Amino acid sequence: MRYRSGVFLCALLLASFGFAGCAGLVSGNNGNPTPTTLAITNVLAGCATTSSCQVDWATNVAANTAVDYGTSTTYGSTTPVDPAMVTSHQVVLSGLTPGTVYYYQVRSTDSKNNNAHSSGH
Repeated sequence: MRYRSGVFLCALLLASFGFAGCAGLVSGNNGNPTPTTLAITNVLAGCATTSSCQVDWATNVAANTAVDYGTSTTYGSTTPVDPAMVTSHQVVLSGLTPGTVYYYQVRSTDSKNNNAHSSGH
């Protein structure tokens, strides 16, 4: 059985010394472990005009935001990195040539310098 350290300490103090009221000893994230890797999900793109598209995605932890894009799978262009640490990401690609196929991948880096990128779209 796994115990968070605060829960185990509270139980030990109660059992050994009869301490009651261990409130405040237990804190954290409700027993959920903090993710150790950065994951990108729900990558979507939608074009509002013939020359601009918005790319959206989510990360499992707060991270910055950037998109690589271009007319081939080697991309060639990159948006400036938005340093805001968020889990819901949005980037507008503008100045696109109408009628042209574009390829893109999204990129994020979290505060622990874990990097992730989507597969090509």
